Amino acid sequence: MSLFRSQRGSAPVQFVLMLLPTLALPWLTWNLAIAGYLKLTLTDAAIEGSRYAALADQSLASGQARARRLIDLATHGLAEVNVVGSRTQSRSGQQFVEIQIESIAPIRVRSAARAMVEN
Repeated sequence: MSLFRSQRGSAPVQFVLMLLPTLALPWLTWNLAIAGYLKLTLTDAAIEGSRYAALADQSLASGQARARRLIDLATHGLAEVNVVGSRTQSRSGQQFVEIQIESIAPIRVRSAARAMVEN
């Protein structure tokens, strides 16, 4: 009897070889869906936070807090984020508020938005 003619023991090997791609495809699809949702959520929170901080009677800290609150509401507190705000000035003298958000977990995603400061 030849070594390559025997089919004995091939079922467990075939099972493992088929199980890995079968489980990997839904896992990758799920991670891409979460990354897309997280990117949209962070972008929306950055836009809303920068717009809120740019209002005449609001501070930069209030815009950061609003962005953080929106992210917590959308992700139910499951995303760990860093929210950084800054005030910049253009060459023409117009002031801007910029909110940058970076998600650390579950997936690393970055987003930023700018808004003109009201006078």
